[in-house]
Amino acid sequence: MGKIDFVVPWVDGSDPIWRKEKQQYNQQISKLHEDQGGELRYRDWDLLRYWFRGVEKFAPWVNKIHFITYGHLPEWLNINHPKLRIVNHQDYIEEKYLPTFNACVLELNLHKISGLSEQFVYFNDDCFIIDNLSEHDFFYNDLPCDEGIFGNVYAPNSKTSYEYPLLHMSGIVNESFNFREVVEKNKHKFINPVYEEHLYHNEYFLKRSLFPGLYPHHLPQSFNKKIFDLVWKEKFALLDKACMEKFRVDRGIHQYIMRYWQVMQGEFHPTLYRKLGMSFGRTHEEIIEICDFIVNQKRPIVVINDTVEIEDIEKVSNSFKEAFDTIFSKKSEFEK
Repeated sequence: MGKIDFVVPWVDGSDPIWRKEKQQYNQQISKLHEDQGGELRYRDWDLLRYWFRGVEKFAPWVNKIHFITYGHLPEWLNINHPKLRIVNHQDYIEEKYLPTFNACVLELNLHKISGLSEQFVYFNDDCFIIDNLSEHDFFYNDLPCDEGIFGNVYAPNSKTSYEYPLLHMSGIVNESFNFREVVEKNKHKFINPVYEEHLYHNEYFLKRSLFPGLYPHHLPQSFNKKIFDLVWKEKFALLDKACMEKFRVDRGIHQYIMRYWQVMQGEFHPTLYRKLGMSFGRTHEEIIEICDFIVNQKRPIVVINDTVEIEDIEKVSNSFKEAFDTIFSKKSEFEK
């Protein structure tokens, strides 16, 4: 097992310098809906310290943490921690793509981070570790652990910048791979008892001739860095265009293109990955359930998605802080 790094991006949406630069693109912003470039995309819940506490307590084996930032930093962060590397946008993203307010650009260029290990796990800052994890939860025999479970892409409404790119990227995959050949070559990775009752998805989709997409587990994603180099080499024009977008777009491209490629190449270890965690998508309706999930550590990872319906962020944030404090009673060494 090689070294495994974690990568996590963070933005302080209240930073006046950042806000001023963002407003320079106000003509473009005025055409965006909330999910693409509104306050929801950038507001901070003041929960990040619990992300670091979770890593220290439950994944102490991590090699390095690459903390991606526009330039601002939490005032409480111990930037001298030996495992922490501060990565500004300009440190790894080409100048022609900057400034960017599009998380997809940060994701598509992760392989360019200096010193990043070949094996790494990409976290969003709303993905918290709340119980013990091992290296083998993310990598096995140097292969990223993942679900080769197919699933139809659907959009819950016409104003989402998450599902539409999945459909777009499924089309890109179908232009580059023969679905039947891929499945036949690595059939044991797609028809595998590890998927338990979810295996019926693949038994259904394997009758089709086109790649339908993968079940979007929305959990931390394991990658071998080489897959980024491969996709950039094969799809440079598409990725270059995607990285020019200052904000998310409906037909955008994000890190799932790398996940799709990795799976279609057979470069993954089949596992029922969703058992690692739970992603809560309707946080405004699930506050009690989320707090209970954290306190009782029902799975090792909890993902708390922001939703536009939440207005009193401070109140909701305090509820989560109380829950986190039950398992993280002390500061981590990542805090001053």
